[in-house]
Amino acid sequence: MRKVSDKTITEQGKYSGKFALTNLLICGECGSPYRRRTWVRNGVNRKVWRCVSRVDHGTEFCKNSVTLDEEKLKKAICRALTVAVRDRKEVMDLIVSNLSYAFTGENDVLDTYAIEKQMETIRGEIDGNIELLERTEGDKGRIEKIIERQTNELAVLREQLKLVQAKIESNQSVNTELERIKKLLTDDSLNFDVYDDRSVRLLIEYIRVMEDGKIVIMLKGGITIEERVE
Repeated sequence: MRKVSDKTITEQGKYSGKFALTNLLICGECGSPYRRRTWVRNGVNRKVWRCVSRVDHGTEFCKNSVTLDEEKLKKAICRALTVAVRDRKEVMDLIVSNLSYAFTGENDVLDTYAIEKQMETIRGEIDGNIELLERTEGDKGRIEKIIERQTNELAVLREQLKLVQAKIESNQSVNTELERIKKLLTDDSLNFDVYDDRSVRLLIEYIRVMEDGKIVIMLKGGITIEERVE
């Protein structure tokens, strides 16, 4: 559980609406949120993130949490997101499905991903059975019936998918936002070279900061990515 700071009104503190990371960073040791602070040394300002419990109480409740340099943290997040987009397209599809649900509040919206994956599976089975039909010298009628049944299942799923997609498209504001997200996630040139608060808010559920300086990023699609802050 994330602990409330004794010195702030809200759980995340007074900066909760200003920085995306304020709502995402969680201490891996004590579960408290991280807070952005400014260190001034030799006239130079340095932005860092620290565990709220460690800041308020010292090592009484949190002995091993680490302080993260903001620029190094942002670069680590960018590296992790770049890997996710490049190597895990299926994860990105799942994120869009979960975001669709978050925007609409409709359980049916979650079906889009499941229906599409089921349709993909059936298409593969149909292709396999067609190849089998062409090779076999046995009971072709049995295989033809299986293909017919699978084709009918595919038609039913296609109609279900149209109904769900129509529900999303009927909400113009939601549809506009989802299209923007899909465009972001399917852009071939996307590599997150530059940190962006809005993209981070859209894609990341939370970031757990471990005592060894590693961060564990949970994407909204349910996948975790580990990256070291260095």
